[in-house]
Amino acid sequence: MNKLSMAAKILGIFLVLAAAASCTLFQPARRDALPGVARRTPEVVARGEYLFRHVGDCAGCHAMINPATQALDRALPVAGGALYGKDSGVPGKIYVPNITPAMQTGLGGWSDGEIVRALREGIRRDGHALFPMMPYASCFRVLSDDDALAIAAYIRTLSPVEHAVPARSLDFPVNLIVNTLPEPLAGPVPPPASTPLEKGRYLVRIAGCAECHTPRDDRGQPLAGMSMAGGHHLRLLDLPPGDAAILMPNLTSDGETGLGRWTDDQIRVAMTEGIRPDGTKLAPQGPAAIFHDLAPDDVSAMITYLRTVTPVRNPKAVRVAARAAP
Repeated sequence: MNKLSMAAKILGIFLVLAAAASCTLFQPARRDALPGVARRTPEVVARGEYLFRHVGDCAGCHAMINPATQALDRALPVAGGALYGKDSGVPGKIYVPNITPAMQTGLGGWSDGEIVRALREGIRRDGHALFPMMPYASCFRVLSDDDALAIAAYIRTLSPVEHAVPARSLDFPVNLIVNTLPEPLAGPVPPPASTPLEKGRYLVRIAGCAECHTPRDDRGQPLAGMSMAGGHHLRLLDLPPGDAAILMPNLTSDGETGLGRWTDDQIRVAMTEGIRPDGTKLAPQGPAAIFHDLAPDDVSAMITYLRTVTPVRNPKAVRVAARAAP
């Protein structure tokens, strides 16, 4: 055997060992999926639909793209297909998955426990990790067992749509690092305390308010001390191509640039009807698109919690029109 072939053989062995090591070292930590089947009583399914549609806004990512507008349409099935790529800050390509109960291309073959584990812990049925654009850690990890199972029960009632979505393609080394992110829950997750504050904290987190309203650095990490302070432009999939990104408002209780001077009723109207105190309308993709059917007690609880968020003065979050107003 000549030196060249020997070197090639050694290199081949090295690559095989490296691949094997990466498969072992970069496997996500996971626990077994919850056993059993979610109860499918009308009350449980209704709770799941409420959380899915009007709090967590799962359709806000998983709905299909309307071919007429080339924008995501919440009225369409949650059969996925939307693409996040380099222009969205993704290191590669991610296609939003189909979460209808379709047997071949959706969640039809998943157990209820596997759906719950993906939702809260970021582990797919095949044991691989979801990309954290799916906010399993930042939003849905706090879902109680009953609420998470209710969402699974509701998903089972959806019409299955066989819609194949391409596999994701992540750049190296993110394709390995993503598998180190999930952390298994230690045990059962109880519901939050029944006080308005704790209930509001729970709902605001599930709703992902901080996900959209917190500015981020070039790596996509939340800026320290700027939780829910807005001031950045967000490009939503609901927006047809060519529409400008939306300036995210400051949800902290700052009196100059946030909600500090708004009354509870003004915040409620903005959340559920999409109208600011000055009578102007928020973007149609804003909170009213999700929160219009929230229970009044839940709206009040969320406002109670928002009042406790540390105030952050952020002039970037103030609309130009508002600055010009007397």
